[in-house]
Amino acid sequence: MLLEALTFFHPSFSSGGRSHLEVYYAGPDIRFHLPYLFPESLDPLPPGVFVAAGWVLAAGSALLMLGWFHRIAATTVLVSWGFLYAIECTRTYWMSYYWLELLVAFLLVWMPASRRSWVRRYLPRSPARR
Repeated sequence: MLLEALTFFHPSFSSGGRSHLEVYYAGPDIRFHLPYLFPESLDPLPPGVFVAAGWVLAAGSALLMLGWFHRIAATTVLVSWGFLYAIECTRTYWMSYYWLELLVAFLLVWMPASRRSWVRRYLPRSPARR
């Protein structure tokens, strides 16, 4: 997820030298059509909302990767990725593994996945945990 979030900000050859964030979320010619929520097309949100969602996704996935604040990080990843997926799945640039990433993020909220993280081995333990 961290690599996925970072690819939003880097220009790519497939998008004509622009970033995916600019092409699919925050470009000047973007109009969102959400037929399952509203009958009309919506004006796009400000580009800062999508940039913030991308950085929140990157921060949450980095914390999740390290095993720190596991449930908060998993919830952050779930909400930010769910927001980006819900906005983006109404157009043609979505992949089936995006749905899988959303399901895994949902499961990580409920799993005790940070109990055996490698970071916990090297952190000093508090007297209550010994």
